[in-house]
Amino acid sequence: ELMNRMGFDADGLGNHNFDKGQDYLRNTLIPLAVFEFVSSNIVDSRGRTPAEWSPSEVFKFHGAKMGLIGFSDTDIPQLTFPGALGPFHVTAPLAAVNAEAARLDRKTDALVAVGHLGAEGGTGNPLGLTTNPVGPVVTLADAAKVDAVVGDHTNFQVLDTRANGVLLTENLSKSARFTRLRLVVDRSSKKVVYKTADFHKP
Repeated sequence: ELMNRMGFDADGLGNHNFDKGQDYLRNTLIPLAVFEFVSSNIVDSRGRTPAEWSPSEVFKFHGAKMGLIGFSDTDIPQLTFPGALGPFHVTAPLAAVNAEAARLDRKTDALVAVGHLGAEGGTGNPLGLTTNPVGPVVTLADAAKVDAVVGDHTNFQVLDTRANGVLLTENLSKSARFTRLRLVVDRSSKKVVYKTADFHKP
């Protein structure tokens, strides 16, 4: 209810979504949401997502189309009770993100991957940011075929542009911050030509 009132358009899937199991998530929680859920790497034995979530969603902003690709943490089976995923399993997030990015590339002007992987270390600075971050979300960002990656899960505040040009962000946990991304699209090339992000207190 609170997320509906906040005006969410989409949300990723992480381990806490499965705290009461996939059946409760799919048949009780998700039907209450007025927004979409995205995960490209929680699939059934045939590699398909159920009707309750999708690998990605496309949103329009001022004439530009942004593809939002979801990814989930691979340690969900270890962080939930046995059987919580039911008939589903978690595949490698990078491969899933890049496959979905390739599918969306010609249909969109910008691609953002959002999900439940985080940094696991780095160097702190006086602003509270983690510089030189390391961890699963960094590994994903360094090889993802997207414009920006938004991570979560480990309570690090990260704002970094990787060597491949991908903008990487992660928030502090428990709603301590939210991140505003700005992606500028050139209308003629249909490509992102500028990107930045900043953090705000709710």
